[in-house]
Amino acid sequence: MDNMKDFFYEESAEPGFGSEEMLIKALSAGYGTDAAQFTGGRALQPEDCETTLVNVMREDQSDFKLMNTLKKTPVKSTVHQANLRLDIGDEDSGFVSEGGIAPDNNQDIRRITRDMKYIQKRGEVTEQAVVADTFEPAFEAEKIACTLSTLRTAEKYCFHGDSAVVPKQFDGLIAQIKAAPAVKRNIYDMRGRSIQAEGESIFTRMAENIADQGGAANKVFYPLILGDDIQALCRDRLRFGIEDDRMAAVFKTYPTLYGSLSIADDAGPDKMFKPKGVVKPGGIIGHAGGIPNKPVSAALSAAASGQSQFLAADAGNYTYLVHAINEYGISEGVSPAAPVAVAAGDAVAITITPAATNPGTGFIICRSVKGGTSVMEMVRIGKDEQNTTTVYSDLNDNLPGTAEMLFITEKKMQTVVEFLQFLPLRLYRMYPTDRLVTPFIMALWGSPSMKAPHWCGVVKNIAYRGGLYA
Repeated sequence: MDNMKDFFYEESAEPGFGSEEMLIKALSAGYGTDAAQFTGGRALQPEDCETTLVNVMREDQSDFKLMNTLKKTPVKSTVHQANLRLDIGDEDSGFVSEGGIAPDNNQDIRRITRDMKYIQKRGEVTEQAVVADTFEPAFEAEKIACTLSTLRTAEKYCFHGDSAVVPKQFDGLIAQIKAAPAVKRNIYDMRGRSIQAEGESIFTRMAENIADQGGAANKVFYPLILGDDIQALCRDRLRFGIEDDRMAAVFKTYPTLYGSLSIADDAGPDKMFKPKGVVKPGGIIGHAGGIPNKPVSAALSAAASGQSQFLAADAGNYTYLVHAINEYGISEGVSPAAPVAVAAGDAVAITITPAATNPGTGFIICRSVKGGTSVMEMVRIGKDEQNTTTVYSDLNDNLPGTAEMLFITEKKMQTVVEFLQFLPLRLYRMYPTDRLVTPFIMALWGSPSMKAPHWCGVVKNIAYRGGLYA
């Protein structure tokens, strides 16, 4: 955790200090039968494996690959403003006659703002746990657990955050790429094909697109479920001689004409990068408002559209399910009355009527494949605040039960992706009122930011094992 401490922590708020010695003691051979009288530990006892400190050994830096990649930039405002340079000028202009007038270098510079977002988690330790003679300090253990939980939240939503759906979230890197101007947007659509079926172009085409925009992609992040498919793709191109007796290789970089891509170790499979799967309702209960109420209804209608990506092979019946979502969790889903029949060239209009009270801030729309009954997440959208219903047009451009990959240019002349840090990860001790507990709040304030989204890219609609297009 040393790198994570350097990334976030102030010296005054180091969590788990001294816990290494306690862990060594816990795993050392000791003696005695009365746990209260131990002078050492007892090695390999099941109760020790349940402790937070052992979990810390499992929840190591590999859980926070993206947060370790993002460079820390301290900011002092709740709204950070910056200039985004999308183009350095037109390369086709500049020739003049002798003594001629030099044309302006027409750069594309845009002013952007990033709102700071606030991740906060409350923990507490009872006085009994503090007084009890355990092999680890109770407060330190709870502090480490809350630290890891906070960092896992930050890691996940640096990929998946979308303030249009849940306004209290920051926009993740994928949302920032998709929000870039169309001519500067690097998105490659796999259309439900697997990595094996697509072949090496899943890497080379995106690396080429980013290079064409002036970037140099060097890191790729993807859900764990895609890891075996990527390794199998690499092994298909491996050749052995008759003298070779090695086991199967594990590939950590993928070479392209535009530079090598890191696909493992400090990049590659990330535990917090999730594929689109079955949506599980639930969340935090007990807060004002709490989990949203499920939508009242979701109505379907199909009609021809010039933007439709429903082809002849896609014609058939489709089943939908809609959940409401807010910062506290996900509601139960509501199903339309019947599946909808879709012809080639159609688009499906989904008209969602939210609950009258606590309707949530957005919706998760789930869908089946043609003729299927199993549904998985397709897309997340924000709630229409101007009208009584929210309408989404399914053009078949976002496929349910698929995964995405994120390509980033880590740095060129300056940092390309960064974490604007309004407050480093810090622990605040709270005051107990009518209970003998030691409460505290772990806080991390900030927002990820892409200075050059056109130097990064997303591959979407990738089939994965267990998904709808497997």
